[in-house]
Amino acid sequence: MKAGDGTLVGNTEKIHMLEDIMYNPGNPSAVLLGEAGIGKTALVEHLIYLHQNTTEPFIVVRLAIETLGELKENIVIARMSTLLDDMRKIKQATKEGNPGKRFKLILFIDEVHKLNDIGKSVRSSAALNALKEGLGRGIFPIITATTSKEYFENLATDEAIDRRFNQVILEPPSLENTKKILEKYIEFRKETNDYEPEISEESLEELISLTDLYIRNQVNPAKSIKILDQCAGHETRIHYSENRNTKIDHGTFQYVFKQNGFNIDPPASAKAVKEEVHRRVKGQPLAVKLIGDAINNAFFAPRNRKKPLLTAMFVGTTGTGKTETAKALAHALFGRDDAILTINGGDYPTPEDAPLVQKFIGDDMAANKQKVILLDEFEKAHKTVQFSLMRMLDEGIVRDSHGVERAINNTVVIATTNLGATFFNDLGKNMKLGRNQTPDDYSNELYGAFLDRKQDLIQQLVVGDEGQNNGIKPEILQRFQAIIPYLPLPKAIFALIARIKLLALKEKWSRPGAIYSLGDTSIRILLPKVQDAKWWEERVHNNDYAGIDPISATIAEDMINAKADQEGARAVEEIVNTRIVSKITNIISERIDAGLPVGSADGAFLIGTNGHAFFEEVSQERSDITVSFKPNNELDFMNLHTRKEVKM
Repeated sequence: MKAGDGTLVGNTEKIHMLEDIMYNPGNPSAVLLGEAGIGKTALVEHLIYLHQNTTEPFIVVRLAIETLGELKENIVIARMSTLLDDMRKIKQATKEGNPGKRFKLILFIDEVHKLNDIGKSVRSSAALNALKEGLGRGIFPIITATTSKEYFENLATDEAIDRRFNQVILEPPSLENTKKILEKYIEFRKETNDYEPEISEESLEELISLTDLYIRNQVNPAKSIKILDQCAGHETRIHYSENRNTKIDHGTFQYVFKQNGFNIDPPASAKAVKEEVHRRVKGQPLAVKLIGDAINNAFFAPRNRKKPLLTAMFVGTTGTGKTETAKALAHALFGRDDAILTINGGDYPTPEDAPLVQKFIGDDMAANKQKVILLDEFEKAHKTVQFSLMRMLDEGIVRDSHGVERAINNTVVIATTNLGATFFNDLGKNMKLGRNQTPDDYSNELYGAFLDRKQDLIQQLVVGDEGQNNGIKPEILQRFQAIIPYLPLPKAIFALIARIKLLALKEKWSRPGAIYSLGDTSIRILLPKVQDAKWWEERVHNNDYAGIDPISATIAEDMINAKADQEGARAVEEIVNTRIVSKITNIISERIDAGLPVGSADGAFLIGTNGHAFFEEVSQERSDITVSFKPNNELDFMNLHTRKEVKM
């Protein structure tokens, strides 16, 4: 092996320990233990460097296990059996080539654990057994190297091998020493490379800090050197392509870390994130305001960058907008509604599930970190599972199925729970949300009413549902930066949600090819027009549904009352599917079977009421939604002033 270049910093104590072992007359056998990239081989090279000009220089011969591994097993074992003879021959040849000079001959075996798989029996390995004689008699100083995990799993189980090795355990260098290592590394590269981009001391410190924060599955100095090399490669390419001098700075780090799956700066502005949430989450002004506050804190207040960008618990009954908020955050931050890793609490009901959920998150984060982590129905996960996620919330770390630590400080973690349904229903009634004329408007009174009951809510979360033992421990609740309440939706919001879904249905079906069995045929749907406050005042003596069409208002007023507390906005989805979509598809089926056209070129599907909606005649008959197909010739004779199509 060649001597190092003298750039190793720190580990002076470890070098002295290794030297002591090499001079040990009875057992000059060492094993270097440390994570990959920590500098085990560099330590041996530095040992050679320190002794190269002494009266007894160290000559280190490296055994290339990767080359041996290409041979047949019996040949490898035979080579290991003759290793001592080979070393004697090397020593004799060195003496003859350097008459009268002293030296110490050392054997170095990197990744020594790989020998354990060669000629392996129940209790030992033939390849390792071949080393035991030399190790036991101290014929040659031997340095081996492996990770702590590999050593204790593959070598320490053989007591004879474990007894013969003196352990030298390497720890990652401090950030200060890592900086010194990189400074020497940069100076060395300036002497050997044609071009080396400049990097200031401040930028070098930022690089090391960012590497420490985001690259959690590797160790220094290797991981900082790797990022430095990537930065240098990027800036050198620009230097030659644009013919200008370049420097490594924060902009370089943004580019390089993104290539490694991390956004060192938020991928969107705080304003854009808040606007997306406000646009999509209806009827929850308090939740929208508190989420906006949490986003401002995440973007503009000093934070522990090892933790996720934002952690929040969304609390409220089902169908009130919790999942929609998570989708809005995913879209704003990562560009897609489905940039979400969903963990369903009900899928992890036993203590044994704790490592499974960790591995599931870790494996997914290893592949793509650009996601919101959604812990849905968190209260249904076993307490052990909940506690196992505390490190993720505290330190931004999860372990994948290979035991590798993955950083999630690039993500948002959202937990949802349906606990406290009674609390929220009572609170909604006390706050008279059902008659709120402006259900999307935030007010200090709304916030004050919630603050008066916030401790009651937290107590409800801790206690859980009666007899269910599904409360959430206070120490877990405290890990979330914000607890966001989702209050019961007022009827006007149900109507608005229905309106949004109907318009989405109309637009989706109008696309050619949207319906598989109809080929390129598109479907035309006609909805009643929206009505103003005066129209509603004349019929129901209030303007709660001003700006809403009669069908959407009918859904909110006549069809979901019985289900609103249990299903929330999901009740609207069910009604649209069962009372509108199903009727449209039945008509399509009947007309297709009869050989009649259904496409937009031939007519349209009219959506209306059966004449017994809440704003129509008083009747004991059930309010319902009607669907009919009208050919174009019939549409021409209809009164389009009362059934005017709404422009998209």
